[in-house]
Amino acid sequence: MILFNIMGPTFAYRIMSSSGCSFLDLSKAWIASRDIFVLNNILQEIEALDHKVDCALQNDMIFKLQSMIYRSTRWLIRNHRDELETGKLIRQYQQPLQSVAANIEKVLMGNVVDYRIAAINPLLEASVPASLAAKISCTEQFYALLSVISVALKLQVDPHLAARVYFYASYKLKLFDIAKQLNLLPVDNNWQSLAKEAMCDDLEWQQQRIARTLLTMMKGEDVEQTFNDWETQYENLAQRWYKMADSLLAIKVPEFSMCQVALRELLDLSK
Repeated sequence: MILFNIMGPTFAYRIMSSSGCSFLDLSKAWIASRDIFVLNNILQEIEALDHKVDCALQNDMIFKLQSMIYRSTRWLIRNHRDELETGKLIRQYQQPLQSVAANIEKVLMGNVVDYRIAAINPLLEASVPASLAAKISCTEQFYALLSVISVALKLQVDPHLAARVYFYASYKLKLFDIAKQLNLLPVDNNWQSLAKEAMCDDLEWQQQRIARTLLTMMKGEDVEQTFNDWETQYENLAQRWYKMADSLLAIKVPEFSMCQVALRELLDLSK
């Protein structure tokens, strides 16, 4: 009942429909996701604002948390389908993720910073505590840290360095903006909903592969130089991607075919 109380009545059906998992695996992934992101603590902070801020604002903050947990639950199922051990996942991800999250402003750049400022200022003006506002304004980036920590664990590198590489590559390749475009795809039926989620999965996977390649190439901690070397090595593919990204970002309402072609270009670059 707690799962449904927090996530809503359609959460389990949507996850099971899109991932093909059992309810048992869904429950394991949800508990792991809940604890990795210390969801209960954040919900308590929001509940402490009862009669202090507008209830509509509280609902909006809870909705952002629900979206983060929905995506992270689905991510855990997709990436750990054969090893969904709740305790193990929490031990693997919680500490490094929370450590990087506490210093997230040090690794963000470009449009992500502007987006964060635009999200946090209204919360502060509404008397939401700064610590809570900071968490709510970065739910999308916190979710992305699952991919960051996954790469760091596989390569046995510092999660903070992995985060710097991941978000720098995202900034240079305009992947945050591309993700926003994918979110604008129209969804009129279940198949389009599944296709949209699949495209978002592809973008995340390719971004993760690029970060892994860059970390493998690094000889020190110079993220910018490493990216420049990688970009030079794959100059033709990188230039093709930049042109494709600019074309996609110029469209107000994207369409599935164009997004699919763009992701194919990124796939070639990420190999």
